[in-house]
Amino acid sequence: MNSLHPVVNLGSFYWNPELLPRDELAGRLRAARALMKQRGWTGLLVFGDCAEPGALAWLTNVCPRMRWTAALVTAQGEPILVVPGAVRDFPMTAVMTPYTDIRSWGNVVKILTEWVQGLGAGATVAVHGFARMAPDRKSTRLNSSHGYI
Repeated sequence: MNSLHPVVNLGSFYWNPELLPRDELAGRLRAARALMKQRGWTGLLVFGDCAEPGALAWLTNVCPRMRWTAALVTAQGEPILVVPGAVRDFPMTAVMTPYTDIRSWGNVVKILTEWVQGLGAGATVAVHGFARMAPDRKSTRLNSSHGYI
């Protein structure tokens, strides 16, 4: 199927370290982690799509063009970026950010389960962009142990 996206998206098509140095992005990640610590959050999930990429772009420099991306942030290490497609979408995301841990939504149940388990018992996860994460009701089914998958 051929389709044309109905809007012109703004934002970076690639990460240019001369315009946005790695130190600037590292400072943004430190600021997000300071907020996490202040609020008692163990993890932070930041969702952005082509209509509302702001927080995701600020944190990771990823500005989704056609779909969405989610960043999973913990107190240490680089964020995990989850993209909606298969490995064919990894290069498009990889050129926008210095972060290299890019994973496919096809494994989202496993990715989120392992991520939350890694946060430890009693973890509190904040989600930015939750309202935009509504599932496609035509292609999803309700699974009592995982919600919509």
